[in-house]
Amino acid sequence: MPKPLVTGISPKEGYPGTKVIIRGEFLGKDEEDLVAVIICGVDCTIRAKWEKESRITTYTGFCKGKGDIVIVTNSGGRGTSSVGFQGLVKKNIGPYEETCTWVDEDSKALLTGLKRAAVNELSHDNPLNISLDDSSKYGMDFFDKEFPNSSIDMTQENFNASRFLLENYQNAKFEDLRQGLEYMKRNIGSKTINSTDNLLKNNISSFMDAIKIMKDIHWLSSNDKKNEFTRSIELMFKDILKTAHRIYDQDLASKDRADMIRNSLQILDTYKSLIYFPQNVDKWLKLDDYEQIITSYKLAKMQLSKAEPATRKSTLFAQIKKDLDSSVLEVQKHILKKLIQFPSSPDEQKFLIENYISIENIIAIEGNKRNEVAFNPAWYCLTEEKKWFIQLMLECRDMHIADEKVSLAMKQSDDSNNNNSKQEQKNSSDVLKDGKNLSNNILNNTEASKIQVMTQIPHERNKFIEELCQMFFDIFTDYWRLGSMYLGNLFNNLPSTNNDSIKANEYHGLVGEILETFCNIVRAAFIPHTFDKSLANTNLLSEWPIQHDAQIISQILPHCLKVCRLCAQQIFSLDIQPKQFECVKILIYDLRCECLVTLLSQPTREILATLGFEEPDWIVDRDVDSENNSCLITNLPSRFEAKFNRALSLCKEYVLDDKKGEKSLFKDPVFSKKIAMLLYGISHAFMKRINRFMSKEDSLPKFVQMSRSKLLLYLYNNLTVCKRKALPNIWQTIANHKYQQFDQVIKESKKNLKELQDMLLKQYVSEATKPIVDNIESNLYAGRYDFSECSAPLTVRNYVKQIIMSLLNIHSELFLLNKSLIQAVLTQAVKEIYTKLFSLFVNIPNFCVSAAIQAYIDIFCLKETFKLYTSDESKEILHKILKLIPSNSFEQNKSLMTKLIGDFEKGMQPYLAVFHTQPPTSSVNISLQSNENK
Repeated sequence: MPKPLVTGISPKEGYPGTKVIIRGEFLGKDEEDLVAVIICGVDCTIRAKWEKESRITTYTGFCKGKGDIVIVTNSGGRGTSSVGFQGLVKKNIGPYEETCTWVDEDSKALLTGLKRAAVNELSHDNPLNISLDDSSKYGMDFFDKEFPNSSIDMTQENFNASRFLLENYQNAKFEDLRQGLEYMKRNIGSKTINSTDNLLKNNISSFMDAIKIMKDIHWLSSNDKKNEFTRSIELMFKDILKTAHRIYDQDLASKDRADMIRNSLQILDTYKSLIYFPQNVDKWLKLDDYEQIITSYKLAKMQLSKAEPATRKSTLFAQIKKDLDSSVLEVQKHILKKLIQFPSSPDEQKFLIENYISIENIIAIEGNKRNEVAFNPAWYCLTEEKKWFIQLMLECRDMHIADEKVSLAMKQSDDSNNNNSKQEQKNSSDVLKDGKNLSNNILNNTEASKIQVMTQIPHERNKFIEELCQMFFDIFTDYWRLGSMYLGNLFNNLPSTNNDSIKANEYHGLVGEILETFCNIVRAAFIPHTFDKSLANTNLLSEWPIQHDAQIISQILPHCLKVCRLCAQQIFSLDIQPKQFECVKILIYDLRCECLVTLLSQPTREILATLGFEEPDWIVDRDVDSENNSCLITNLPSRFEAKFNRALSLCKEYVLDDKKGEKSLFKDPVFSKKIAMLLYGISHAFMKRINRFMSKEDSLPKFVQMSRSKLLLYLYNNLTVCKRKALPNIWQTIANHKYQQFDQVIKESKKNLKELQDMLLKQYVSEATKPIVDNIESNLYAGRYDFSECSAPLTVRNYVKQIIMSLLNIHSELFLLNKSLIQAVLTQAVKEIYTKLFSLFVNIPNFCVSAAIQAYIDIFCLKETFKLYTSDESKEILHKILKLIPSNSFEQNKSLMTKLIGDFEKGMQPYLAVFHTQPPTSSVNISLQSNENK
């Protein structure tokens, strides 16, 4: 059913208790469907009578002013009204005001009273006793216009018969109206006559007794000669007077009680709205309508303040005042309870605080001077929110610690169930054919398992810092806004105090405690080693599952720093004293320092652990320098440069740039030196990795198949390219990023690189020439050759050719890998060969003629073959060797010697052409000094 609609009410105004007829649509299906009838906000349901869907009758309550008529039904809900009712209020007579009523006892008044009584008897809903109309052609506006200030209530003086008939009997026939009139006349006549007759019939015996008594009194008074009758009457009247006085006294006492009751009733009537104040407060609290509560309370206090002194002495008045104050105290408790229900916005908190203060101010109106140290709801809210805020941060930390422990336990359980043999079998099918997992080359099984277990830790720790910082900034911003209102006295009605400086210091103490807690929680989670040892036994230092693992810290610290710096920048934008920011500045500085150290330490660990053990590290490429000299290199330099640059890039992205309010990183010379040493450590780690391959401390991966000499050449070439390209690029990046004290880093790196290159080149020469030198003696005496007795020479001996061919292999290897080393390496090799030959020739006791010729042409051919690679030292050694050979028979055998040398040059021409081609110029010099100790 649609909502109820009230279209008319009759009468449209009246005093409390006026009977009204409400017309409309959808006013309910039946009496049970009718829920409530409300006129001018007063519930009139108790005396309401549902007649039909378009008509309801009821009596008005105590309502003042004009208001709506609201019908509520189960089927249609709460309805609306297009008309209103004007409530009139009679003037109340106070308990101490005199009043009198004149009772008209003449016959006319008596008849009028009888008629009115008869009318009252007929004043029901259908006095004509004929059917009523269900609907009216005319609306209530028509009746109000045509019959202004009229009523259809027969008991009212402004009763209008025409309106009564039009509203109730528009469709009635004339004959019906006539019969109704006859019915009404019969009722009125019978009621009037019956009332007089009944009075006489019911009191006939009393009338007869009264007549008899009057006759006796007349007889006695006429026969009493001695006045005895009058004396007895006098005594009787005295008794009557005494009794009258007693009754009068009783009446006075009753009057006092009646006055007290009347006074109480008057108080109840006067302060009726205050009696319902507690119930209304409950309703308003549910709606958070504090403004209504304060307004009503203020009006109530004003109304009570105007009470007369005698009224104030009333117990009922005191009870009403007590209940009023108790209700308001409950409102204040409710406000305080809601004030500490966090989280809440500063506007909501301000709203509650101002309402609380408004109530306090109303209470103070009674004349009580406000106490300057009274309860302050704003300060109470700040202290309670601080406690809640700190507890919330601790709960966030504890929750993520528990999650991290669960993740760690689950991962460890999964790893313990894995079969190591199955893992190795899986690794054997990898692209790398070495049958081992890469981690087995660089880490033991425990470390590899540990890394696998920790894969979930960075994710969980990053979630923690993101949630903590987001929560901290959101709540702290609102907290700071509330504090600013508190310090700026922006709360309406809050009295200002003269101790603003003390108030500010107390508030800043709360802010400082919150910031300190936040900083300590972050510090304990990410850089616990910087935690204040004096706080070690507090709940701020809670143990995280992983705290000192460098690999894990390197993954979580940059993101932590990024999130914390963003949060700090947002906090720095608030108008907070620098002193309170100090703990945040120190935290950000420590995080930046630790993050910088971590990021610059990570490449060193990675280079020492993984560089050279992955197949991409050994992909071969050709590098060409500015002089068009080329050499073959692997990816080791580029991988080293990439790791170094990645660390520098991360440092630049997360750490280096100073933001607003942050302390500069490199103002501390000790820290600057530490960073310089870390930068040096990265380049040193690369050189150390090269040195470990060179010195065979680390074995090459099985997928790397090359000779020892080639490995040394590749390592040397890698260092050359690193010196020429990678390190200068890195140093330029370091300079651009404004690192301090790195000049010494460059100097030391260059020095170490040069020393390592010299060691590699010397090692290569040693590896390449050692087999040649070691075989010279055996080849020299091959076939039991005897220098004291031998046959005439036929050609150059084989040991010479073997030397040439061996050096030719070295030459070809150098030509392929690094042409610039040909000159230096072959020069050193030739020198060592000549030295070995000198040591052998000097021990030959005697040369026969044929041996001398043979030795000479052998040495001469070596000299001519390696003339481009003969140093001054080699020439001197060669000269010493030739002096050891007897030359007295050379002139006689000159033609033979010339022929043998010519045959050698002709037969070895393709090979000799290699050595006679001018090698590329190079500044490489191989020192003979031992570098084993470096």
